[in-house]
Amino acid sequence: MLRGLFSSIALAAVSFLPLIGIAQTVHQDFKETVPAEVLEIVHEEEREVTGTDTTSSVQDVRVLIGDGEKAGEVVPLQVEVVKLKVGDDIFVNRVVSIDGDEYITFSTFERRPTLVMMGVLFVVMLLFISRWQGVRARLCVVVIIGAILFVLVAGSCQCSTSLFKAVA
Repeated sequence: MLRGLFSSIALAAVSFLPLIGIAQTVHQDFKETVPAEVLEIVHEEEREVTGTDTTSSVQDVRVLIGDGEKAGEVVPLQVEVVKLKVGDDIFVNRVVSIDGDEYITFSTFERRPTLVMMGVLFVVMLLFISRWQGVRARLCVVVIIGAILFVLVAGSCQCSTSLFKAVA
């Protein structure tokens, strides 16, 4: 009897423990990927990779942040992955940790101009190889993708949902 009463009290206490105020707030690191331009290569050296006989190029560079909270600021950056040149357009990751420490790391190169050029080349080759048949096929793909996107967006917005139902 006493054992059952004790078990019930213990179970009730454990059940209501989270409601007493022990809850914690979740803190996450802040991260953004922003465009930047390499202004200056401050220092460049070759370092030996620990445990191997190979060397790796390490550059200390200064970059101009192009967007985000630090837009317009010149910040130092150490790059070990690739060799950068002055004037390179790159993307950098800016991470602010829970402690307030800020880290800026190399992410990738700016690839949009190359991708646009490859897209234009694809369309030119499509027209050259298959003449207007390729244009009609390309137009059909664009219409199908547009219809799919319309249906996907229709599920997330009340006005587009009602418009979609009215059309269907």
